[in-house]
Amino acid sequence: MKFISASLVLACIATPGFAQGSDDCSTPTPIAGQGTFPYDNTLATTGLEGQSEIFCYAFATSAIDNDVWFDWTSDIDGTVNLTTCSLTSDDTKLAVYPSGACPAVSGGSAIACNDDACGYQSKLEFDAVNGSTYLIQIGNFPGASANQAGSFSIIGDEPIL
Repeated sequence: MKFISASLVLACIATPGFAQGSDDCSTPTPIAGQGTFPYDNTLATTGLEGQSEIFCYAFATSAIDNDVWFDWTSDIDGTVNLTTCSLTSDDTKLAVYPSGACPAVSGGSAIACNDDACGYQSKLEFDAVNGSTYLIQIGNFPGASANQAGSFSIIGDEPIL
């Protein structure tokens, strides 16, 4: 009979959920570098933070429903492309904030936001500094169902001159 370590079993169970976004902006899931990252907001709630951002105003609302949060550490100096295009079929909405604290409920701290850049999926760009951390909010357009887990990618572009 083979025995499996309890810590190995717990790591296998805990890792996927942890890697897919936090429902609370005060405890975002840490990620780093460029690549494709999974998210799952099917059971996420809609918090008060990040709901009143002027950059996020589209189709008569600035809200982002069923949001999950990531704390991304940049590995480049330059323009960063953040997208859910072709990585989910959900109606996504994205926002990026300086890291360090949840965005103010009253708004005004978003660096970038987007809804519907490629069909119902989202894409945005922002300037990043190597080693700096940014708070990423991924959710749905208000009223759209969070019915499928998906992925998002973060890819560096041209360096800032």
